[in-house]
Amino acid sequence: MRRYIFVLAITLLPIFLLTPLACAGNKAANKETLQSGELLLTATEGPGNGEYVLRFTKGENLIFKGECAFKVRGPKILTDTPRPSCRSLLAYCYSGGAHCCMTLLIATDCGETTSLNAVDLAHGDLEASLVNLSGTSRQIKVLDWQFAYYGPDGADVQLSFADSPGMTRLLVYDNGRWRADRLGEFGSFYSGLLRESMRSFKALRRKPDPERVAGKAIKTAYYSLMSGKSPEETAAILNRLLLDAWKPESERILKDIVAAVAAFDPVEVIR
Repeated sequence: MRRYIFVLAITLLPIFLLTPLACAGNKAANKETLQSGELLLTATEGPGNGEYVLRFTKGENLIFKGECAFKVRGPKILTDTPRPSCRSLLAYCYSGGAHCCMTLLIATDCGETTSLNAVDLAHGDLEASLVNLSGTSRQIKVLDWQFAYYGPDGADVQLSFADSPGMTRLLVYDNGRWRADRLGEFGSFYSGLLRESMRSFKALRRKPDPERVAGKAIKTAYYSLMSGKSPEETAAILNRLLLDAWKPESERILKDIVAAVAAFDPVEVIR
């Protein structure tokens, strides 16, 4: 589910001849501009902790407008991203409110049409980071927050936000746009996250808390599936990790994890 609380204005445009990639910063009082290919970002910060507005334009035409609660972090250009000779401009828009909601705007130019994608980061407030798992291409790490405040349907158990797991997922640049990685696409990467998540249970055993353990168990099972393990193998892991209060719900939890892995699709193609 994509949630955009800030105001969006999108204008569809025909594709014109491309201009060479340029990257320039021009800071005036509370205003910054950055260029990615044919798209210009203007970021305007209001007085104090007031409104922060992001605009992407091509020439005189408005492509995107986001009205943000306040500035969380400034936009920046990443060189050689997603691959050599490409550049990606990243900008963030925060809607305001407790734990919600952040949107990442990515304008990527690889010498052809400049793409613009909006990524729903949901409750995440961390800066997107990069990994390189396929030789010449870089991926962007984000978090899947589908299990925030999770409770199985009809059950008496539920996670608080503090115990809710945010699972690492990767964004991949593919055919001129960013998309979520697919099940099994980066099995070795998720195998590493699975081992790390399993190790974290050593500390939990000293002071077992059913909700905290459940959140960690859900994360571990999620990484198990993403690493390429079967649902049956993942079910065994989940049953082994859950405490008694949550064990009766293990079958339903596994179904929800399987569905969440497949449903994760935070990217909206703007242009």
